[in-house]
Amino acid sequence: DRKARPFVAVNCAAIPASLLENELFGHVKGAFTDAGRNHIGRLEAAGSGTVFLDEIAEMPMTVQSKLLRVLQEKSFEPVGSNESRALKARIVSASNRDLKNETAAGNFRDDLYHRLNLVHLEIPPLRKRTGDIPELAHYFLEQANSDIGKSLSGIDDDVLGLFKKYSWPGNVRELEHCIHRAVLTSPGSVLSSHDFDLATDGDLDHSDTSQDTGTVLRGRLRQLLESGSGDAPYAKIVAAVERDLVQIALDACDGNQVAAAKMLGINRTTLRRKLASEDNAKE
Repeated sequence: DRKARPFVAVNCAAIPASLLENELFGHVKGAFTDAGRNHIGRLEAAGSGTVFLDEIAEMPMTVQSKLLRVLQEKSFEPVGSNESRALKARIVSASNRDLKNETAAGNFRDDLYHRLNLVHLEIPPLRKRTGDIPELAHYFLEQANSDIGKSLSGIDDDVLGLFKKYSWPGNVRELEHCIHRAVLTSPGSVLSSHDFDLATDGDLDHSDTSQDTGTVLRGRLRQLLESGSGDAPYAKIVAAVERDLVQIALDACDGNQVAAAKMLGINRTTLRRKLASEDNAKE
């Protein structure tokens, strides 16, 4: 019954922590130095529709505590205001990490997890629902045609067959980027296997990605040992292989750090720390 009402999406990973509270709750004029006018937050803008909190595991603890109170009291106050406003919207949240594990690790509030976990929907990764691939691929083809200004009419069945055999470590986002790249460069009217750079797109064949990754890392370790780096301390070799592993994950996910962190089984903060350490090592 809310399908015709507003749907307001908030990417908690994309909005800086210092601004997220303001984006959710809004503010009143004079709340802070640059607040020259009232600002309506996402919770209010959604009215009686839906607020979708994407990547909620990235929400700072300070905002988590305020969101918990909103869900408990069904009301909120804009920044700088003492006037409560009723929460009319439905809250839907999503995470690419297991929030139960995040609460156990102290990265997510246990009380907020239970408050949000009224109805739990787990969407399997794309490799476990290959029947969705043709419909998604054609949907992304229509999007790419519109975005790029082309009019490709379809996708060859052999391409869809290859797609179904690939493990899609970058999940649906990787499929979307794969289609967009092909549409951008294709000279024909239908996407065929010739429009996909199989090396770039993850070697779309029967191979399992985890096996490919293992082969790459074993080769890298062999190079380190045979080049004389075997005399280096164990920690240096581990660090070198770890950098390769992080880069493989980033390449597979088109540079998306959230997806790469999920693939590696670590949180995005840890991934960023590893990337920062690599940059410092290069300097």
